Amino acid sequence: MYDAQKEFKNLCNQMSKDIVKPFLKQKENIYIDSDLLYHYRLGAMLALTKSEDDFNYVREHINDYLEAPTLECAKFFPEMKLTDEDLDKFIVDPKYFNVISAISPASEFIDNFDKIIRIFNTINESKEVTDPITITINQRRIPIHPVYRRGIINRIRSIDRHVNVKFTSYKSWYEVPQSLIAVQDFLCVYDMIEFLKEGTNSQKAISAVPSQLATCCIVTPLQADVPDPSFEHFRNLKVLLEVMCDKFSYISKTIINS
Repeated sequence: MYDAQKEFKNLCNQMSKDIVKPFLKQKENIYIDSDLLYHYRLGAMLALTKSEDDFNYVREHINDYLEAPTLECAKFFPEMKLTDEDLDKFIVDPKYFNVISAISPASEFIDNFDKIIRIFNTINESKEVTDPITITINQRRIPIHPVYRRGIINRIRSIDRHVNVKFTSYKSWYEVPQSLIAVQDFLCVYDMIEFLKEGTNSQKAISAVPSQLATCCIVTPLQADVPDPSFEHFRNLKVLLEVMCDKFSYISKTIINS
């Protein structure tokens, strides 16, 4: 089994070694898709249960969803007779905003996020710079509930009170401005397949000559939805992306207190 959590830890260790490289530029910008903070499809699945038995059935099969190298959700709960398209329609329906916001499980990714902020600050201190980090959280599907927004900001500010936190609402990598992508030092990407899709601003940024992400680190969940679902393909993709960016790593799907 591919250990994405171990790989992410190795990435953090590699980044820590950059502290001794004084010629590296200041680390200023971090981008994260909000889908990495909340499991919206799983939240929709839980919200659409019609009985206690249904709810318990979903809970019993959550690990099947978490352990699979894919962003798909519905197929791990076949008795619910729902598709990912059904879940996505429910997620973006404004009538169910409060329900989805409340029930979508939070990811442990925020804990890894802490590590990145601390590493960036240490690297920047070694260069005797003082400009604050800017974190852009992109709300791809739905706005993050104001209560959770405050929680995220408070969590980040508890690590570094000077961090700038911005929330954007770009629905896809076709909409995220290339100018915003190009200045990122760390990209936390929900859907790498879309990120690399021909014509997206992200694809244009990474395939530019030279690549606009040459000094950027990228992390993303492991996906088997790519044309070649073998782990050899994942390794080849990693090698390819490391040519175009500074570092690349997969991360695990997790749930807080799961």
